[in-house]
Amino acid sequence: MQSRDYTTGEMATTAQILTAARIRPVSSHLSSRRGPSLGGMQLIVGQFTASIDLVVLDKDGTMFDLDEAWARVAAVWEERLETASGIPGLAAAIARRIGHDRATGDVAFGSVLAAGTMRELRDATSEVVADHGGDPAIVDSVAVPDSGSLTPKGDLAGWLSRVRQLGARVAVLTSDDRAPTLDHLEEAGVAGIVDDLVAGDDQLPPKPDPAGLLALCDRFGVEPSRAVMIGDSPGDMEAGAAAGTRRIGIRVPSGHAPAGAEVIVDSLDEIELAR
Repeated sequence: MQSRDYTTGEMATTAQILTAARIRPVSSHLSSRRGPSLGGMQLIVGQFTASIDLVVLDKDGTMFDLDEAWARVAAVWEERLETASGIPGLAAAIARRIGHDRATGDVAFGSVLAAGTMRELRDATSEVVADHGGDPAIVDSVAVPDSGSLTPKGDLAGWLSRVRQLGARVAVLTSDDRAPTLDHLEEAGVAGIVDDLVAGDDQLPPKPDPAGLLALCDRFGVEPSRAVMIGDSPGDMEAGAAAGTRRIGIRVPSGHAPAGAEVIVDSLDEIELAR
C-alpha cells in the first residue's frame, strides 16, 4: 500500500513511512500494557458482527462532544484574528471557510474544523486572511485557544473498560495535537485504559491516509482485518477502508453519518461487546 510522504511530497510505501516517522513512545499518562491480546472479542450492532483485537477510535465527535468544544474555540480564535489583523468581517469569513456557524455554534460535518489537523486548520485560515489582503503569517502568531474540558459521549470509561476486559487493545487516532489529547484522556479518566495514541502532530500523514491506523496495527501485531476504526468523519472511514480494517460510523448531532461505514450508531454505547 502506498501513502504520500508529506515531508517530501513523494509517494512512499507504508513500511517506509513507519520507518522514517515512528510514532512517539506511549506517554506515561497512558496504559503501558503490552503483549498479545486474549483475542476473540465480538463487536455486535444488529446484524453486524466482527471479531476484533484492536479498537481504534477517533477522538472528537466519537469519544467526546465535538460541537460544544470546537465551536467555542473557533469563535474566540476568529475574533482574535480579526482584531489582530484589523480586517473588518474577517471573523465571519474564517468561520465560513472552516465550517463554523457563528449564529448556532454548529460545526459543519466533514469540515476542516470538524476533522482537520491543527496545521490544516491554520492553512485554511491563512488562505482566508490572504484573500482579504492580510498577512497570512498572522495566523501562526495568534494562539488557538485551549479547548478546555470536553464532555465524554455516553459511558466512555465503562465502554472502554469492557473492551479491555474482553482482551482487545484500545488506541486513539486523532487529528488533534498530542498534548491536548493526553489532557482530554486524563480528564475523562480513560488515560489508563487507552493503550496508545497517534495524534495530528505525530509526523505521520493525517487521515484519510491510513498510515496512522496501520502504525497502530503494526505496533500491536494485529492484522488490519481484526481491527476496527470507529469515527464520525468521512476521513475516518476512508482511512479504515484503505487500511483494510472494519469500520463503524458515528452519527453526528445534525443527523449526518460518514459514508463508507459498515454500520452506523449514535454512540459507542450502542455497540455490544461480547466474547
